[in-house]
Amino acid sequence: MENINQKVGQEDLFKRFTRQVVEIFHNKRERKSLDGENGRVVRGRSPASSSDLEDLLALTISGMLGIEYRFLVDKAISYKTPEMKRAKIIYPDIMIIRGDTLLGIIELKIDLGYLSDDWIDKYLNNIVELARVGVVTYKEPKEYGKSETRKLKIARDIHSKSKVVVITSNNNHGKLEKFVQATNATVLYDRETPTNNKYNKSNREVLIESLIKEKDTGWKALETFLRKF
Repeated sequence: MENINQKVGQEDLFKRFTRQVVEIFHNKRERKSLDGENGRVVRGRSPASSSDLEDLLALTISGMLGIEYRFLVDKAISYKTPEMKRAKIIYPDIMIIRGDTLLGIIELKIDLGYLSDDWIDKYLNNIVELARVGVVTYKEPKEYGKSETRKLKIARDIHSKSKVVVITSNNNHGKLEKFVQATNATVLYDRETPTNNKYNKSNREVLIESLIKEKDTGWKALETFLRKF
């Protein structure tokens, strides 16, 4: 994936982000020949888009914040409250870190189509528990397959610096309003969806231009959120 962590205007950043979101979804739908034009080895199901989107969002946010911040994507952290018999392990989609402090967490949802009934409660409970314990641990990879256990302090205001980002309001099964109210989520694309199947390589630019027009909604909300850091 192209690294977009460079000094560009926020307008350009949003355009590049949108273009890459569309490419991620549409490339997943295309026939996957693993041996090039030969076409004798073809993959059936494509890997999930969510990992690529997490990487893209983390890279994008890293370009919007200063170089003093670092980011862990889909990295296991563990903690233990007094009432827990054993440590709990969670995998936040994106962690925003400065120094040795975990400032905030961003969870990414493509849409709400497969949202479990208890997802909201689990997400909110994790934030509450993190604030309570004050410290988490994670494994830092070292050479030759070894790892080192490191600690991260938890920012006191982690509640206000954590966010759920939903790529598209499409396929929400009537859950969107309740979800946004409960989690203060930001929906990036509401009027059009980057997953729209009626677009292909020949008319993909039409979809991208339509999505870019939504900059003043979800993207502005994300920019406002990031000003807290």
